[in-house]
Amino acid sequence: MDTLNLIYYATLERLNSALKAPEVGSSQLSVGLGGDIPIFPPIALLSLTVLGFILKLVMPTVRVLPKRLDTFSFRSSAFVVGLGVFVGCVKLTEEAFRANATEVNFAAVSSLCTQGILGIVRNPIYSSAMFLLVPGLIIASNSLYMLFTQMVMASYMVFHVVPTEEAFLIKLFPTDYANYLISTPKFLPQLGPVSGTHFVLGIAAIHFLEFLWKFPVFVKRKEGLAYHFLMTLVWGLFHWTKLD
Repeated sequence: MDTLNLIYYATLERLNSALKAPEVGSSQLSVGLGGDIPIFPPIALLSLTVLGFILKLVMPTVRVLPKRLDTFSFRSSAFVVGLGVFVGCVKLTEEAFRANATEVNFAAVSSLCTQGILGIVRNPIYSSAMFLLVPGLIIASNSLYMLFTQMVMASYMVFHVVPTEEAFLIKLFPTDYANYLISTPKFLPQLGPVSGTHFVLGIAAIHFLEFLWKFPVFVKRKEGLAYHFLMTLVWGLFHWTKLD
């Protein structure tokens, strides 16, 4: 509950300053319009999730789950697991920061925290959000519109928030953070001799080959190649076996 309260009150605090980023010192990133981080990530996630549900209600239904996975038990379990692991990662990150005499929620940075869960990946909160919480939301909603809105969320995190944080930290801790960048993965942990990123890319490559294999089937379908490409890239054989 303490972790959920942290997320709740941090979001409320950022909502109060969302229209204009407050002035901060050189050891802190400013959050709010006109600041380093224009939109507080939880607010962006909440807003895009609401948008995804609105689009699902007003637009034609386009599902993302294969029929064999479109069950209440699977959808609810995916969301509960994703949310649970996300909250756990937030809690572990919070504990690691406190042990290093600093705080989460874009507080002023006094030292570089690299222990605990931050010794596994550099961005555990963002990683668990993008790879567990967001997929849980997409599966629970079973909506292509939710997938698109969450892709916007992931793009914001990957291409703006994280690079901004990294540039900020490299200025504060040039040598230590440079070493940390080399020694610790950004989002996905090392899986033995294989990096998590390479593992995911390998799965995607296999699914792409499956798409090419089933291309003659997809061409004859009314949904369009783009839809089948996306679904095969995500689900692989779970998507296309039902089409034969």
